Amino acid sequence: MDTATITARLDQARTADTRVRDRIVDEVAGELLAAGTPPAYEVASADLVTDPYFMSADRYWRRRFHDRPTVRTALECARWVTDHVADGEPGCGRRAVGTRQRVPQPRERGTGGRPHGGGRRGGPGRHG
Repeated sequence: MDTATITARLDQARTADTRVRDRIVDEVAGELLAAGTPPAYEVASADLVTDPYFMSADRYWRRRFHDRPTVRTALECARWVTDHVADGEPGCGRRAVGTRQRVPQPRERGTGGRPHGGGRRGGPGRHG
């Protein structure tokens, strides 16, 4: 997807009413996802109500996390924030923490998400 076209669409969304702005940022986020390309534009604010650049990036990363809730996605988002956000605020850190809670960590893999082997102590039907 052409960065100049995306920028023009998001600039147009700045002056649009709320419904049109939401539609434009949803379309841009969806097209970026379909192309497999993270946003290439810079985000200068963390205004999730009126900044179409921030809104589109936020929706893009939310959908990425929904589609692939992995630590790798969190790392990609964090790198993207470092490279493209003026103040590092788009919420990827917040979502990375939430993702970590859903993804089995290395010590938990193969244990059904339960730490330390995940088995019950004391035999079947007994807990603790």
